[in-house]
Amino acid sequence: MKIFDFENYKAYVTALVSSRPKNGHGEYSRISKSLRIHSTTVSQIFKGDKHLTLDQTHRLAQYLALDTNETDYLMNMVLHEKSESEDLKSVFARRMEELKLKADSLQSKVLPNKELSAPDKAVFYSQWYYSALNLASGRPQGISPDEAAEKLKLPLRTVKEAYKYLKSCGLCREKQGRYYSENIRTHIDRKSPLATRHHSNWRLKSIEGLDHLKKEDLVFTAPITLSKKDAKRVRKEILDLIGSIAKQVEPSPSEDLYCLNIDWTQLAELK
Repeated sequence: MKIFDFENYKAYVTALVSSRPKNGHGEYSRISKSLRIHSTTVSQIFKGDKHLTLDQTHRLAQYLALDTNETDYLMNMVLHEKSESEDLKSVFARRMEELKLKADSLQSKVLPNKELSAPDKAVFYSQWYYSALNLASGRPQGISPDEAAEKLKLPLRTVKEAYKYLKSCGLCREKQGRYYSENIRTHIDRKSPLATRHHSNWRLKSIEGLDHLKKEDLVFTAPITLSKKDAKRVRKEILDLIGSIAKQVEPSPSEDLYCLNIDWTQLAELK
């Protein structure tokens, strides 16, 4: 049950309680104890016209074990409902939307484990093969420059220089002529000027493979029109998918190198 799927805090708590074992029997009683108010007052709040105070909202967030972003969202939901003017409601509605976007950001789905230095970032994201070679060294047996050059169809000199760099910035280690990944994920912020280069490098690499598709490969292109509301829903579903894939990839053995390119971009506003 995700709090960001709701815009009304009473609807959120009601749905959350109903999802608990035995349809949430006794849950409101536990909430009343956590909020330090009578159970009758809890009923008047979540089934009537009364509202939580900010202190009660904070206690509720602690009881529900919400993180900082979720707590902020809950606070703004309460303030939105308590506001009497539409102008003030719009202020909290905008803040709620910002918190939703923050929760749905790619970085929250795929958390980076290492922050490269600025000079290292400039090198790492300049060519597709730096990340490819880093990934290729993720096998338990590691990989030699000769093997990597053959598998990725790269000049041996390029591979050796790249592994020397990957070793220097701590992404790989070398033992008896073989390279082993330190299993450190990297991530580049979408606002970085290097992000465009990184995305372009891998998309161009994928385009090269379009003439040699195998039956196991999957490519899909579909220009579509839909409502703004549905567009946001699709974006969220894509981010959830990315998060799910990231969890599967984490423990998966490094047997094959794939590239996942997903583009969901607004090309024109039709209304």
